[in-house]
Amino acid sequence: MNGSQSAPEMGGCWPGRPRWSWRGGFRRCAAWLSALVLALLVVATAQAEDEDAGASAAALHTAPCKTCQRPDDEVWVIDDRQAGCLESGADVQAALRFQRYDMANDTWHPAVAKDFLDGANAALPACYWVHGDRIDPSEAKYAGLTVYRRLMERECKAPPLRFVIWSWPTTQVYRRPIPDIRLKMSRTGATGYRLAYVLSRTPGDAPVGLIGYSFGARVITGALHVLGGGALHGRGLENQPLPAATYRAALLASAIDDDWLEPNAPHGLALKPTQQMLLINNRCDRVLAHYRLLSCDRHGPPALGYCGVRSLPALGADAEKVRQFDACCEVGSRHWWRLYVDSETIMAQVRETVLPK
Repeated sequence: MNGSQSAPEMGGCWPGRPRWSWRGGFRRCAAWLSALVLALLVVATAQAEDEDAGASAAALHTAPCKTCQRPDDEVWVIDDRQAGCLESGADVQAALRFQRYDMANDTWHPAVAKDFLDGANAALPACYWVHGDRIDPSEAKYAGLTVYRRLMERECKAPPLRFVIWSWPTTQVYRRPIPDIRLKMSRTGATGYRLAYVLSRTPGDAPVGLIGYSFGARVITGALHVLGGGALHGRGLENQPLPAATYRAALLASAIDDDWLEPNAPHGLALKPTQQMLLINNRCDRVLAHYRLLSCDRHGPPALGYCGVRSLPALGADAEKVRQFDACCEVGSRHWWRLYVDSETIMAQVRETVLPK
């Protein structure tokens, strides 16, 4: 047996499988190891976040509330978890579930779309929070209330605000991290369209702030793309004038391709209806560092929330709407929403961006 015949047993990632070249074997091995690293990081991060989330939820009810009293504010949950895929002709509004928070009694009350869209305070300035992956319905409420309290704790005398928690289906489905993450990524388009639908039907022209974390940022840019005249999954705001409201967005650790805001990209119209967009990126994020592995060939573009916008000049005149901040020194390498919300440096910028002037 010559050397070329024995070579397959000498190299490659998996013994006994054909090896076309040392370089190819190395690349396959590197890709496999990178995927394994990402899986381990996701599992470790999820476990740590589950523990921290439980402590955070308990703290909301045991620690004194530091937020000033704002009895004229409204806090809502819009639940998108049962809506499913976008189907042609489907009633988007009927698929959503609404709840309103009773601040005085710390309870949630069911409501209907009419209460939200046609209520006495429907035209108030609003701020929406869209969470990231692996958040169940209960934690979505707790996380949303935490964001609301942190957002308003220094705004005691600000005008009344309507705060909306957008709860979308991110509860863990698969045990294997990569398929589970890809499933949630596939849901962001339909969720973004439904968010745009609700925003487009909210009366008045009061300013709207949008805060999104990780895949929640992807949901928001998708919604803004639709509000700018674009479409997701082939659906836009058919036969309807674009909203008169102005939108200001703060995106934290965005799990979206770094070039998706460029013209002709999947969310290339997102900046059109946007007055200002704050990107809180993190070049130390251990999970976003492996974002490119989520593409089909595992060699996709980096995450916007890791590297920032690929090319500001490519955004044209809209580049002046974008402001970026690297949060590495503030939050470190963990991928967890609470670290961003607990940072006063970050929240000061978020307040400046999303709250009505």
